[in-house]
Amino acid sequence: MEKILVRLKSESYPIFLTREGLEDIGSVLRRMDRLERVTVITDSEVGKKYLEIVEKGFRVAGYQVDSLVIPAGEESKSLEQVTKIYDRLLELGVNRKGGLAALGGGVVGDVTGFVAATYLRGIDYIQIPTTVIAQVDSAIGGKTGVNLPQGKNLVGSFWHPRMVFCDVEVLKTLEQKEFVAGLAEVIKYGIIMDEKLFLYLESNLDRVLRKEEEALLYIVRRSTCDKAMVVEEDEREQTGKRTILNFGHTIGHALEASSRYREYRHGEAVAIGMVFAARLSEKLGYCKGQTVERIVSLIQRAGLPTQVPPLNEEDLFPIILVDKKVTAGRINFVIVEEIGKVRLEKIEPRLIGENFRK
Repeated sequence: MEKILVRLKSESYPIFLTREGLEDIGSVLRRMDRLERVTVITDSEVGKKYLEIVEKGFRVAGYQVDSLVIPAGEESKSLEQVTKIYDRLLELGVNRKGGLAALGGGVVGDVTGFVAATYLRGIDYIQIPTTVIAQVDSAIGGKTGVNLPQGKNLVGSFWHPRMVFCDVEVLKTLEQKEFVAGLAEVIKYGIIMDEKLFLYLESNLDRVLRKEEEALLYIVRRSTCDKAMVVEEDEREQTGKRTILNFGHTIGHALEASSRYREYRHGEAVAIGMVFAARLSEKLGYCKGQTVERIVSLIQRAGLPTQVPPLNEEDLFPIILVDKKVTAGRINFVIVEEIGKVRLEKIEPRLIGENFRK
């Protein structure tokens, strides 16, 4: 079992990277936490596979265990679902000696984190991510939140977990489309800050797509280290460093919201957003065409979409302009300079529209 530490000014926490280790979750938590009980929050799909194993792991370690199962899918990332969880926690009598465990992907992690941040003005929680996106991105960094009809993640809080427990073995059971969608975030790290990771993906993508264990360990290890480093430098997205993690997300989030989160997986939307951002970067003179070609080629080889759909820009603009990355009517846009290097530029919305019409 490997341990990666996220070093924060307030309180640091570990990311554990293991294989076939879900049953050890309780003993690992027991060595570092003061909790008396754990309420596991999972979704209807993940729960069928792993809830029993995780519950047993906590009970063997001496925890009182309860579980809540929410519907699978982005639609559960809502204030309505959060209220239902509050009600259930109150019925169970969960107090500050009780913590939450998020067992699932990004939706479960974000919802559980938001509930933990706000229930009783804040209780402990841990992340047990079961998807690629969750393991390499959303479970790390303390961003929690839910969606509103107007856009994605518009209500939320920074609330860091006590620990993150990644078992790469669970990634092998993912539906291939779900697995591939998660690779968008791994590719993102290669583009924005980790040329070595990008080169590894270019040379070893077939091994990754076959879900070979060593390849999975490599991409999860490097991605989690990349995310941890950025979070350490800019915990609450105040200095601008953490903003580079939004590469591809401006258009990606808009595509998700415009389809009411029913047409695209998050990673698929981000993949389209990354291609859009790379091409816009070239058009504005920040990067070479060869760089864009490498980005598009890797995304295509992974099996991710690259074409911006024929949507009306007037439908997307209202969504983009209520995004958290917009200030004074200008978009804080992550621009590519070369593989492993990006920059933040404030651009006019018209440039988005002009590129959309290409």
